Amino acid sequence: MIKILTSVNLIDNLLSKTQRKTPTYINKHVSIARIKSFYIKKLLFVKNFMSNYLNKIIEFFPKIVQLHHFYRNLFTRIFDRNYYKVNLSKINWLLKKISNLTENYKSLIHKETKFYRCKILKKTFLGKICKVIKKINNSLLYLEQIRLNLKAIPAIDPYKKSIIIIGTKLSGKTNLFQKLTRFKFKKLKKQNELILFNVGHYDYNLYRYQVIDTKFKHNVINKIRSTKEIFVSLDKTIIFFLDPSILRVNPLQYQILSFNISENLFKKPFSIMILGKTDLLWEKIINDSDKTSLNKVFKKYFYNCCFVKFSNHDELGVTNIKNLISGFISRNSIGKISNQFQNKKCLGAFKISR
Repeated sequence: MIKILTSVNLIDNLLSKTQRKTPTYINKHVSIARIKSFYIKKLLFVKNFMSNYLNKIIEFFPKIVQLHHFYRNLFTRIFDRNYYKVNLSKINWLLKKISNLTENYKSLIHKETKFYRCKILKKTFLGKICKVIKKINNSLLYLEQIRLNLKAIPAIDPYKKSIIIIGTKLSGKTNLFQKLTRFKFKKLKKQNELILFNVGHYDYNLYRYQVIDTKFKHNVINKIRSTKEIFVSLDKTIIFFLDPSILRVNPLQYQILSFNISENLFKKPFSIMILGKTDLLWEKIINDSDKTSLNKVFKKYFYNCCFVKFSNHDELGVTNIKNLISGFISRNSIGKISNQFQNKKCLGAFKISR
């Protein structure tokens, strides 16, 4: 989709194209039929140019009712649905207005018998076209912002099984996402700040996996709620990243609160919690209060969640994560026996005397 111009730039472009792509001079002594044809060509060129340009805008922007629930929720999150419809309807209004003006002035030129009157009608027509274009300048600016946001949205197949990685800032989730998908991050511009996730893919066991890395920059809990609203219609497996190390940015209690909220919001029977950064040996130096908090989480979600210890510097650990995800995808759920076995291995390091 081409850039949506402002009203001033669009008028300049229209007048420039009309000047360059239509005849520019006619002798006033030629027959009146040729004079009428000369000016009608300019009117029709303006109509065709604007129709093509405005139809491209209308075709590019989707009708929200016809979209999949995922994209419908996502678009509603990015912009106001009603305001979007109003601004898009103004493009349709401009299209009809230009068509009506062209027909009216075309019939007026056909009725004229003088060169000067035809010339004045052409000038009046162009003036009115410029006037109606200026009326929708705010709509053009708004639609350009929407276009930039839509362009920045990564391609997601809503019918494919998705792996959603959730976690607090600097917990290690983005490193795992990069290890799995070999995703190359680009420097984001201001118009991309509304996008809440990155999407990558990787092939494993003859199956292509779709991985979504959520991006939480500010209030994690609010972002989790907004993410739930977006991804509620996807067939998904949720991976939550927890950082118990001493170098963590967010307190452990806050991370556990975020996990509890995400577990309740998504209402998935099985998900994966990854205890990251084991290479920092946090298991040996973790304090008793953090141990108690982790044990409470283990006991509460023992049957509903699979707990895994992991380090991004361990390639074998990445392979184990891939195997675990593959089991989730292939069976759509994980058996209680294998889940308990995995959890007991993880719980071994956190035995606290009662």
